[in-house]
Amino acid sequence: MREALRNVLNKIVVPMNDRLDGVMVSQMGMGEIYVITYLINDRIDYSDGYKIESETRTLFNMLSPDSSESFLVQYKMVGND
Repeated sequence: MREALRNVLNKIVVPMNDRLDGVMVSQMGMGEIYVITYLINDRIDYSDGYKIESETRTLFNMLSPDSSESFLVQYKMVGND
């Protein structure tokens, strides 16, 4: 599920916003919570964040997760190292 989620987000959500550079997906705890980290190159405003998270939820649900599985979205700035 983790790799499938990363692949679909990379192919659909990342290209829809030019501020996104990529995505990482990890699991927290016993694997029931997926932590989705979008790599950004600029600040994300509220409307962009809402679109990104809405599309993420739609795609997550399309992958038919177990009822106990959920996700968190976070953003990480890249290029300022």
